[in-house]
Amino acid sequence: MPEAESWSQATRISTFINQIDDKVTDSIDLRFLKQDDDLLIRCHIRRLPLHQRMSGVIWLREHFELFLQPHAGGPGMVQIGLASDGEYEVVWHGCRDPDGYQISAVATITDDGWLAELHVPLAPLARAAGWSADLASAPWTYFAACIIPAEFLEWTEWQASGHDKTGLVADPRFLNSAGRDFQLLPDSPAHSFRAFSSPPGMDLHHV
Repeated sequence: MPEAESWSQATRISTFINQIDDKVTDSIDLRFLKQDDDLLIRCHIRRLPLHQRMSGVIWLREHFELFLQPHAGGPGMVQIGLASDGEYEVVWHGCRDPDGYQISAVATITDDGWLAELHVPLAPLARAAGWSADLASAPWTYFAACIIPAEFLEWTEWQASGHDKTGLVADPRFLNSAGRDFQLLPDSPAHSFRAFSSPPGMDLHHV
């Protein structure tokens, strides 16, 4: 990755919209730097990462996400996701994965958040997407985002915060869920909740 002085010359995007409350935030610093036929990207997320409390696939965890294609409306596009714990995934849309194509993706924890850095070779991507003209003339289109899921709370913490105070997490005790018979056994905790009737013509016990 480039030294700090190189990043100072990079194209910088520093104003983002927080989709939760539509407020402008300056807690993300995103920079693009073109070197030869490669695109270098650095995104500094100035908030402590939540990956310690997340699990599952990358797209459901805190991650930096990039969509990149050589020409708008073209058939090929690459999608890159880099989670704050360093795991990353590359997905191709509308074209085949170029043989041997590799990117560099590094996540680094900082004092005030975390840093996502990508090194993306452009030439193989352009060829896979059907761009046959000179690479320098490709009108690259991108979409970049930092996805920060709502912080997960244990059920007791969730209720203590004032939510779902009459809710319950328990085995519903179905008669035969494997056989898709969802009638409740006599000792089911769901009997303590208000009963509801099935919509006309639908048997909710067997679905």
